[in-house]
Amino acid sequence: MASTRREIRTPRLLLRPITDDDVHDIFTINANPEVMKYISRPPATDIEETRAWLADHRAGPSTFQCAVQLLHPEADGAASEPRRVIGILGSPTFPNIGYLFHPDYQGKGYATEALRAFVPAMFGHMPRAGSAGARGYDYVQAFADTENVRSRAVLERCGFAFCGVVPGEFSSPLLGLRDSACYRLARSGEPLDQMQLQMS
Repeated sequence: MASTRREIRTPRLLLRPITDDDVHDIFTINANPEVMKYISRPPATDIEETRAWLADHRAGPSTFQCAVQLLHPEADGAASEPRRVIGILGSPTFPNIGYLFHPDYQGKGYATEALRAFVPAMFGHMPRAGSAGARGYDYVQAFADTENVRSRAVLERCGFAFCGVVPGEFSSPLLGLRDSACYRLARSGEPLDQMQLQMS
């Protein structure tokens, strides 16, 4: 795998900065009820909603977001239509990680492949705990709905440790109040069990 701060490549995927040209593909993801049922915001109904959401979330000192696209789309014969961006992955605020993938590209290992590549890049981008001039962290964390079996499996395959359940952590417009499973992964050389992290 070759990567830089701004671009990450895996055998099948390119993770790169989100651009204005991605708004249609990301709207297609954000408008899908199956994708959004475990998310705290409703499915998008207007592409301008997605444009505004991207403007708020794709840049900032504590933000690290990527569009995920196939390096060889012709090799994915199961896709219902060509799609430039198949998912979004990143950190809306440090140390949190989240991801969404279009249903056509779920169940093929893309989320696992992308997350495994993204985490080292995020640790390289995110300040360490104790860094001067910035709040840093020596772990990353993700929250998954307790019933979102696929997302929890992705996190576990990528080495994240289950840390507990947060009751009523978020409200889904489609499902109501939801419990979340918290997962964390420590920076290399920093034992997670010695960080004395509190669930919050």
